Amino acid sequence: MLRFAAAIAMVFCCSINHAHAAETQVLRERVVAVLPDGSLQLAQTGKAVFANTIAPDADTASSWLAAQVLQQEIRFTSSGTDRYGRTRITSDVQEKMLREGVILIYASAGDIPTSYHVAEASARAAKRGVWVNDSLTITPEKALELKGGFHLVEGTITRIYEGKSATYLNFGEDWQSDFSITIAPKLRRSMKTFLANLKAGDRVRVRGSIIEENGPMIRLNHADNIQAIR
Repeated sequence: MLRFAAAIAMVFCCSINHAHAAETQVLRERVVAVLPDGSLQLAQTGKAVFANTIAPDADTASSWLAAQVLQQEIRFTSSGTDRYGRTRITSDVQEKMLREGVILIYASAGDIPTSYHVAEASARAAKRGVWVNDSLTITPEKALELKGGFHLVEGTITRIYEGKSATYLNFGEDWQSDFSITIAPKLRRSMKTFLANLKAGDRVRVRGSIIEENGPMIRLNHADNIQAIR
């Protein structure tokens, strides 16, 4: 019985390792088409979209991809599909696009490579691509006028409230009308160290879609979508 149990455990362990290896396998495929929204049509995989990045200007991203990778083979790993059925892929193409200011980091799952942050910071410092006039970065006050779109909001925290349902970072005197960031409990646990070092008076940069809920708000969906500005 013990030998049988050990054999089952070994098979189960090997199956998990095999599945993990398959999930992270590096693939190579030809880009057969670049779609207007900045996604790709791959030879075998079909429609694919880059994971953990976003193209603020789809036309610019499509033009860049058409010039750089159309009918060429790219290396990538895949990680499931998005809500539109497109395969989410991670490729070294993204780092080049970040460095040229064609796309931005917008984390949704997994860890973001440090090289991505370095590439984006380089483009921002050199004012390349979307950073040429940095119209995407706005103040908390400006967020009142720009609900519904993706933006980077930079501002000084006026109050941190730890509620049962979420942590709230407020950026004004009236939490019912001023800009705020909401951090759900599940994400709050993974951000314990970051939040422990955060206090009123600190400046942060957050990225995401601005919604209306007691004033303009961004619901943080990933720890890499907020940074302290020291």
